[in-house]
Amino acid sequence: MNLSERPLTLRQGVLIASRALCVLCLFNALVNASYFPSYLASLWHYWHELPIRGIEDSYLLGIYVRQIAVGVIRLGVELLFAGLFYRCGPGVVRFLLGGDDESETDELR
Repeated sequence: MNLSERPLTLRQGVLIASRALCVLCLFNALVNASYFPSYLASLWHYWHELPIRGIEDSYLLGIYVRQIAVGVIRLGVELLFAGLFYRCGPGVVRFLLGGDDESETDELR
């Protein structure tokens, strides 16, 4: 039997879709991680100007720290979703099949 003649099973289709979403999450995490040098450079630049300006002008310091914190949280969530989609558990199968029909998810086990 030729590989092109074998039909794609539902389990294989869900696994391919899940792995494609995993790659998308990893790519998005990589893109977001590439912003960290810019965030850290901005924080570093402003941190060294604090003795000149004074602590009362620390509005930008708060902005830069929050920007880094949100970036770290976003990166963590993206990596979490990449791991969930890579494992392709029952919750991901239900999500990709678009319903709560247990007969389809039981068929995939």
